[in-house]
Amino acid sequence: MQLTKNQQAIINLLLQSGDYVSADQVSKKLGFSTKTILRNVKSINAQSNEENLIISERGKGLKLDYSSYILDRNNQDTDLSKDSIVERRNNVLLEILFRSPYFIDMDKTYDKYYVSKSVIETDIKAIKELLITYDVNLKREGYHVSVYGNERNIRQALNSTIIKLNLMNSDNIQELSTDFPGLDSNDEEFLVSRIEFIERQLNIAIPYPYNINLFSHMYIMMNRFKQGAVKNSTSKSLTEQQEKIKEKYQNIYRVTSQVIDDISNYLHIRVPLGEEFNLLQYLVSVHYNRDVIFNGQTPKIVEKIVSYSLDYFSIDKRTKAAVLLAEDLTNHIKPMMNRLNSGIVVANRLLSDIQITYPNVFDKVRILFQKISRKFKIPDVPNDEIGFITLYFAKYKEQVIRRKKVLIMCTSGFGTAQLLNTKISKVFPELQIVDVIGTSELNSKLKDNPDIDMIISTVNVKKISKKIILVSALFNSQDRDRIERELEKQSDENTI
Repeated sequence: MQLTKNQQAIINLLLQSGDYVSADQVSKKLGFSTKTILRNVKSINAQSNEENLIISERGKGLKLDYSSYILDRNNQDTDLSKDSIVERRNNVLLEILFRSPYFIDMDKTYDKYYVSKSVIETDIKAIKELLITYDVNLKREGYHVSVYGNERNIRQALNSTIIKLNLMNSDNIQELSTDFPGLDSNDEEFLVSRIEFIERQLNIAIPYPYNINLFSHMYIMMNRFKQGAVKNSTSKSLTEQQEKIKEKYQNIYRVTSQVIDDISNYLHIRVPLGEEFNLLQYLVSVHYNRDVIFNGQTPKIVEKIVSYSLDYFSIDKRTKAAVLLAEDLTNHIKPMMNRLNSGIVVANRLLSDIQITYPNVFDKVRILFQKISRKFKIPDVPNDEIGFITLYFAKYKEQVIRRKKVLIMCTSGFGTAQLLNTKISKVFPELQIVDVIGTSELNSKLKDNPDIDMIISTVNVKKISKKIILVSALFNSQDRDRIERELEKQSDENTI
């Protein structure tokens, strides 16, 4: 099953909810019309190998059938003979891009896919439209096609396609040779050795995912030169601005020069000077475990962005948790600014999990950085970066959420209430149960404890300002769900 971006967003939302959600709520959350939601739900169910993945029930809304969802996912994982439409197009696109500006025979390229001429025509049209987004053009002569454009744009298209194909899914650079097309074991060993050389020379460890991203950059560069496609397309001298950056990072530039010399010798060609600077840009865009780029200095623009972020969420900057958050944001945003300005994309393979686990935080951080991009006139921040930043805010949120203060109440305060106390303490250890009381004690207890967050009770009491959650004396699964929903609601009402 090949889902569109909108269809995957619907499934992610229902997966996170775990219960019925009205079409109106889905519409408001995702920003699609209800008609679009229902049309996509119908398409999702039509593609499923199992029963309907999404159940629609009048008066309740939409719900993901989790069992069918898991079975469908497992079937996709085991059915290795199927190539999805998007995956097929990306594989073909990868081949075309690596051979640019040379033509490739589409008939031969499509031999292994066993598809009709009409499918090939549709794919070529889709690929042409996709290339336009990278400012790269497709040229066609019959069933021979080629792409042409700025070398930087071609490499960005290559990197993006590699990310879409999940070729950088491993967190170990020594396990990539089976994933990257055209990469044999000798190439892999050479590239890994050059990354290890960089780490030794700069006395650093390049952490995941930046090591994989660096590997991908060097792999794309080598493959382009092996194809003989970029002999004269890279400038033989640096611009004035590039010379200034080279001067600023002399120690790193010396290392990149040596690595490019090694690649030249390995390929038996002269790799142009500009590749040294390209590699330098990648290295100064990495989030290292210690500061080897900025020498302890923080650019003013980064200070302003971090300060604005804390103010946006009304975070008290004097607290220890806020200081740690500011440090995390600063350490990430400093190299991120280099990535944005250089057009470097770092793949975040945990992005979908982050969006499902922290949907509200992710949405708020995404909106925050949309405002930041406009206010400080910086490039748009991609969702992969938003995902990383979300984790810092989620960590802060977990640090500052205090334990909820709770009263447990029944008619007498004995028997049933004591049993509830035992059960609730076991299921919700994070709650601070202040007391177990009868209804007659409620007013005096609230007077003595004005900071009570909620009352869990078997008896309904009216005209009380505190939130009362009614539960049964047996405290069944529905009672647990009601308390969980209230805790989530109160958590979501925090600033982040």
